[in-house]
Amino acid sequence: MTESKDPRPNANIVLIDNNSDNLALLKRYLSNAGYNVVIAANGKDGLEKINDSLPDLVIANINMPEINGFEFIQSIRSSEQLRHLPILFMSAAYTDLAKKVNSIEIGKNDYLSEPIDKNEFLFKVKSLLRTSKLNDDLNEQAKELNCLYESLLFMSNADASIEQTLEKIVHLIPAAWQYPEITCTKITHNDFSVTTDNFSETAWIQFAHIIVFGKTSGSIEIYYLKKRPSLFEGPFTKGEQRLINGLSKEVGLYIERKMYEAQLKQATIIDDLTGLYNRSGFFALAEQQCQHADLNNSTLPMVCLGLDNMKMINGSFSHMAGDQAIRDTADILKATFSKLDIIARMGGDKFAVLLTGPSPEQDNVIARNLVNCISSHNTNKAKAYDISLSIGFAHYEPENSLSIGDLLTKADTMMHKHRKSKTVSRQSEGVEQAIDKRYHRRYDVGSSYTAEVDGTEKVMVRNLSLGGICIKSQTPLTIDNSYSVKLVSPDSTEVISKCTAVWSLPLTDENTETPPAYETGLQFNKTNDHLKKSLHKIIEQAEI
Repeated sequence: MTESKDPRPNANIVLIDNNSDNLALLKRYLSNAGYNVVIAANGKDGLEKINDSLPDLVIANINMPEINGFEFIQSIRSSEQLRHLPILFMSAAYTDLAKKVNSIEIGKNDYLSEPIDKNEFLFKVKSLLRTSKLNDDLNEQAKELNCLYESLLFMSNADASIEQTLEKIVHLIPAAWQYPEITCTKITHNDFSVTTDNFSETAWIQFAHIIVFGKTSGSIEIYYLKKRPSLFEGPFTKGEQRLINGLSKEVGLYIERKMYEAQLKQATIIDDLTGLYNRSGFFALAEQQCQHADLNNSTLPMVCLGLDNMKMINGSFSHMAGDQAIRDTADILKATFSKLDIIARMGGDKFAVLLTGPSPEQDNVIARNLVNCISSHNTNKAKAYDISLSIGFAHYEPENSLSIGDLLTKADTMMHKHRKSKTVSRQSEGVEQAIDKRYHRRYDVGSSYTAEVDGTEKVMVRNLSLGGICIKSQTPLTIDNSYSVKLVSPDSTEVISKCTAVWSLPLTDENTETPPAYETGLQFNKTNDHLKKSLHKIIEQAEI
């Protein structure tokens, strides 16, 4: 019959017997079989050597001086490190004490009668080591699986941050290793690091990298605080190496998933052009703030803003310039409001802000700060156009709460009123002030020149320049709107160009019976050589 493979070759064994002849004989048997043997002449000395060497097996005479077998087992099993240690007892007779000791833990203890038979002795040694090895493997696997399972549960919590999850996992790990009472752990990820309370770096380390998107982002480190027998990798087992490798892989995949989720979340609530929140993000965050306001019985101001001259910028300077004007407006709002406030681009040229700090009484302060930031921007940014914003306010009040949509509608209405009042103010400046702002010399072309606006209304040309024309019409033109204008001279020379209305004012009193008339300044959106040449020809004819 072929002898089975020894489950623990070179196992460490502590042999205890007060009979020196037995001690010498049994040590020879064990050493010849390849085992490492430490001897002790009594139970007290034996316990000290067991605690020092942490052996794989103890062989002891049941009737030892100073301590008997029952007390010996109780002392060993009270230790966390030794509670699974197998023991082979020897006795000249199978006494009541032997029965009591052997019945305590079937499978962990065995009994051998004296005189000792060598073959039976070595067979029982090998059998106990095999059983102990199987039990240890099962216990280690159970601990490892439990550690991995609990870690995966923590990583499945969508509400927890990466840092919170790693803090939980780091305290799970020691219990899965052979010697949890002397195990400490450290997990790092980028600039974040978390350790167990007993953490200290030692020479006995097990290590695995955390890989995120193909690059090392951190590590899991396991340390023993005391020296232990050398196994697969120092004092660590092959199963522990598999576990730390598996854990580090799962942590890396978890971090990748959390980063993907964060990117997707940002993409759904952030405006690509400005980096501000978009409409969806504004509604989601504003709802949260309103819930807090309900709990705290506080009022929240809401501001709706609109870029006044967006059509003119797009028409006169290009849509790229229009995009830049939107980004400039976002920068102005960031400079005006706090980082705690919710600033969003609601679409097109409209913006909204929900303030989480100031009270409703500070609306005038908000408006003044906004005006100062706009003025500073227009002064420092040398562009052909200025940023101008209209503003409207609404307030969320817990006792008379409106929905976010209703608040926006209310603030938007106030914003349009402000924009309309600014238009009236611009009209009231009059032709003289408007002329002061012109970049080109104006030429009076008398009453012989006419133009068509959008191919329908025929209007009279009052004067013109290389930058635009001034017309008289029966219907008002809307400021910042773009129009197609065809200018016709007496010799049938035509000039067709896209223009933007930059100012307009009534020429007649609305209360009189005279038909209404309006004077409007139109700026050419684009000028090219052909346009300039045609305009020069018309101007030369007008001066004859």
